[in-house]
Amino acid sequence: MAFSLDADQAAVRSRVDFYVVKLPVFDPQLGTSLRDTALDIRLEELTTYFTVFSFNTPRNQILLAPSVDDALAAGDKDFCLIQNAGHIFYGHGGLAADLLKVLDQCQFLTGRVVDRGGYFYLHDQCFLVNRHAWKAAGRPAFGVPHVGTRSVAVPVFTPTDLNPSGRGELAINGRFGYGWNAISASLTAEYTVRQWPVFMNKWMVDCGAYRSDLGTWRESLLENVVAPRPTAPPPLRDYLHFLSVTLGNDETSKPIFVFNSEADADIPVMGINPGLDTAFMLAAGFKSNRILERIGFTENTEVVYYDYNAPTLALKRMTLEEWDGVDFGAFFMAVRPRLEAMFPEKLAYLQSDALNTAGTINKEFQDELRGTFESFDHWMTHWWRFKALKHSYVQLDLLRQPDEIRAMIGRHAKGHSVMWISDAFNAPYAVAKFSWRHRHNAYSDFADSLAERTDSSLLLGGAPALWLAG
Repeated sequence: MAFSLDADQAAVRSRVDFYVVKLPVFDPQLGTSLRDTALDIRLEELTTYFTVFSFNTPRNQILLAPSVDDALAAGDKDFCLIQNAGHIFYGHGGLAADLLKVLDQCQFLTGRVVDRGGYFYLHDQCFLVNRHAWKAAGRPAFGVPHVGTRSVAVPVFTPTDLNPSGRGELAINGRFGYGWNAISASLTAEYTVRQWPVFMNKWMVDCGAYRSDLGTWRESLLENVVAPRPTAPPPLRDYLHFLSVTLGNDETSKPIFVFNSEADADIPVMGINPGLDTAFMLAAGFKSNRILERIGFTENTEVVYYDYNAPTLALKRMTLEEWDGVDFGAFFMAVRPRLEAMFPEKLAYLQSDALNTAGTINKEFQDELRGTFESFDHWMTHWWRFKALKHSYVQLDLLRQPDEIRAMIGRHAKGHSVMWISDAFNAPYAVAKFSWRHRHNAYSDFADSLAERTDSSLLLGGAPALWLAG
């Protein structure tokens, strides 16, 4: 799962070990915070998921470390990228390209250098360590918060860097934060300590869960991300804005899924004889046709299209009621103005590059169907049988409307039924807005309802995963 697959992502993965830690927040006036176990699990999931998503990194290659020192000692790649639970990278090829620039500039340490308290330290959210330089400097301990007197290297401070000064060490008494010893060791070894460049800000989301009202953070992230919270602390409002708005699929956005690029690996090889009684299908693309063609259907099969996305449902209805099965590109270009008139909000067409001309649309259409339909005649035979079936259209959200889902299943499920859920429970929209417990309960609820009302039932798609490191 990723935004895209490109050489820059692969280059990052080849050079970087990814670690998640659970560092108590440090404040030079207040000391370190306590951490909340349930909230930590949720924050770790968000960090892990978006690292997988943004760098196309296998989840088992993102590891949970008990400390920064353990992370540095355990890996073997050139760099160690350490994120505190709750920090998020969000991007695609552009993020990877920018991170490669940071790797090339990282002499020893890169992070957000803070000058408060006794000595310079690193903000706990995210930092990068050049493992070769760390080894050359004698594998120094990272340095954890404490109060005391320490002899540390004197730097030359600039707005972007801490540079070696060659002035030796100075005994400082005070409160020390994360990375103080690694900073001193870096300067002693004549390595510059880098700040995160400004161009990385657009790819990184900090988490302030332990810097403000912990109860409100718990309620928001464990219960209901999408509830309006106008009086929430600003760091929480910013975090929730990313999870519920920046990622899209909020109440004001109108994405539209014209095609579906999923493979057919989840569709059983063996069909059902004599065929399905009910098929609950998402409206995106033509995977519903691939599913029914492979599993089998009769003239009595009922197809129930359900989707949270109203424009996608509208397109599906137009297609079934008006299209003759020939030249989907021309058909889509003809109905597109009608769709846009139905939904005054700007429609965000997924796979937009493939929707510029009738020719590119037809190519995408053929690519989607190629694995199931052997010829144009095969497709046309299927299409006219499929069009003649009873079709229903229901707008609902699998994750937010359990009563409506049970009602839909109660009205339509019978005999042999299939329900295609795609990756709805592991998509960015789902993981960002809903905890694993919420996703698990929603999934179990409709799966049980479907099983209770049918002789046999089949769910196609992924069960909700708990996206923890390692």
